[in-house]
Amino acid sequence: MFLRILFIFLGISVLEQLCLLVGATGLQELPSVELDLEKKCSAYCFSVITPTLDKVLQQKPANHSSEELNRKVISLERTVVEVRSNLTIAEAHIKFKDDLIKEHTHNVNNISKLLEQLAIANCQNQMKELAFTKYKELTATTNKLANAAVLFNQKLNEIKVLTEILKTKDHLIMSKNRQIVQQSNKLNFMTATVSYMQKSLANAEDKIKIKDELISVKSKEINEISKALKVKDDLIAVKEKEISDKSEDELLLALGSESCPIGRPNGIYKINNPGFKALCNSSGWMTIERRYNGSLTFQQNWAAYRNGFGSLSGEFFIGLKKLRQMTKDKPHELYIKLGNSEETDGYAHYDNFQIGSEKEFYKLKSLGTFDGAPNVQDSLRYHEGMQFSTFDGYNDNNSLHCAIQYASGWWFNKCSYSSSVVKSASTIYMFGSEVIAEMLIRPRS
Repeated sequence: MFLRILFIFLGISVLEQLCLLVGATGLQELPSVELDLEKKCSAYCFSVITPTLDKVLQQKPANHSSEELNRKVISLERTVVEVRSNLTIAEAHIKFKDDLIKEHTHNVNNISKLLEQLAIANCQNQMKELAFTKYKELTATTNKLANAAVLFNQKLNEIKVLTEILKTKDHLIMSKNRQIVQQSNKLNFMTATVSYMQKSLANAEDKIKIKDELISVKSKEINEISKALKVKDDLIAVKEKEISDKSEDELLLALGSESCPIGRPNGIYKINNPGFKALCNSSGWMTIERRYNGSLTFQQNWAAYRNGFGSLSGEFFIGLKKLRQMTKDKPHELYIKLGNSEETDGYAHYDNFQIGSEKEFYKLKSLGTFDGAPNVQDSLRYHEGMQFSTFDGYNDNNSLHCAIQYASGWWFNKCSYSSSVVKSASTIYMFGSEVIAEMLIRPRS
């Protein structure tokens, strides 16, 4: 009876260990279904112990000998050893499962952290993109403001320029008003003159009657004059003989030539085409413009530059109309002399000087090849092809109107050509009392 109870107790203990082992393993593998595993463990234990108990109960205690008991004890001890071995293996599996669960939990935590970091990074990227977009918008707005400031400055400069032009126009209007007053005075004077002439005409008619009476007297005098003419013819013959005895220089001064004579004394000669007096030197050069002491203003109107102004004995400009007449059919050289009262300080020479007609606003058509002193640049080339401009005839490329700015007429482009060289052939109109500036032409040989 005691051995039977011992066997039952040992069986129950082994089955409890097996139940705990199997139940713990199932719980580690499936922690979410703990109650179901506990029920399964109880059922398993009952299914294992029931046959064992039944077998023990069926044994007849009278037939058991001590050897059989020993064999059963040894068998049970082996069973216990096997159970313990299985228990050790089960514990190792349990530990392995625990490690897997910890690793899985660690990986889950890492993944959660990575997801949080990814969300933060995405948020940061969105913030950066938003900041970059706002920066571009701010940059565009800044550029627009800068462009608006530049445009404002341009408009302000244009307003200043227009203000200066209005001042100039006001001066011109005042000048025109003075001219209108002068013309009104001239008109009043002419009206009085016409009235006087009408009275004079009446007096003249009375005088005609008297003249008719005198005609008869003059007829008699004609006969006497005819006699006197014969005396004059004799005198003409004498004068012709005197002319033949005169020098060629005296004849040139009296009769004139097509251009300045070469090899003759410096002086004023008559030029037959188009018919005017010109200042010539012994090399055949004709002075067309001279400035040396500032005594004459060169701020003249278009008519003055067309016809010429000044005195051949002082400062003067010969006139565009004469220049056109001389240069249109025959090529001419142009010589520009710059210097002071004691010596020539520089010169510029062009071998094909020609200007256009008044319909072309006396355009500077050609200059030809340049040759000059080392300190003089070919700066007149900047004005080649330009029309002539005066303060009342703007033909330049500058909104400020160079003729007004420099108080002179010239073939202005965008005003003058600027250079570090002191003497400039294109700025002859700028020199005053300290510099002699002279322009000369002659037919090209």
